[in-house]
Amino acid sequence: MTLSLFEARIRRLRETGVDPVIATPIPLADLWERARSDSAYRLGRLIAVRTPLWWRAGAAHDLDSGDAWVRWYPDAPERSLRNLLHELAHNRRKTQLPATVADDWRDELETWLEAAAIAAAWGLDLFPADILDELCSLTEQLRVEHQAAAELAGTTDPRLARAAHIALCDLAEARGWDGATFEDALYGVHRDAAVNDAAVGFDRTALRSVWSIGHGTGGPFGAFQIA
Repeated sequence: MTLSLFEARIRRLRETGVDPVIATPIPLADLWERARSDSAYRLGRLIAVRTPLWWRAGAAHDLDSGDAWVRWYPDAPERSLRNLLHELAHNRRKTQLPATVADDWRDELETWLEAAAIAAAWGLDLFPADILDELCSLTEQLRVEHQAAAELAGTTDPRLARAAHIALCDLAEARGWDGATFEDALYGVHRDAAVNDAAVGFDRTALRSVWSIGHGTGGPFGAFQIA
């Protein structure tokens, strides 16, 4: 059986002794069921977690399955609800992958604005102006990071850019980098050359899930095949 991306990630964490999955908190479950009752959404499973499946991430959505995972912040439940609304907005928008990294993150910005509109329509006061401004700034930061990740991976494909960014985040988490170190490494300007070298040499096999063959029908890689 082929595991979904989320399932594979959860299994990987469990193999390290960390089970990220928790019982779905009632506020998240209620919001999910409210959307499920609306034909504009095509939803699968909601997975609540105590630790992020990806470094610094708060939620993610799989358009094909309609599944979503959301990190639950017990001390800031409204943050979790905002992240879930963002994933619901992706689901309602039927977001397709744009052609460029810039377009990808422009779409993310529009999705945050739609999430705020959904909250307002449902009578939820979750997106005051200062919070929305902060989320827009964070989206711009992620656009810049993904552009840098794309350059390190030698690609302009936004799917590969996302995969490269995930791989680099995994590297940062494994090495205990903070946000400033991560940013310096992306641009090769950290004072420690070993940090810059690690970013340049990140594990490209992490991109396998989104590799494609541009011409012809493809075939085995023979001696160059990655097991």
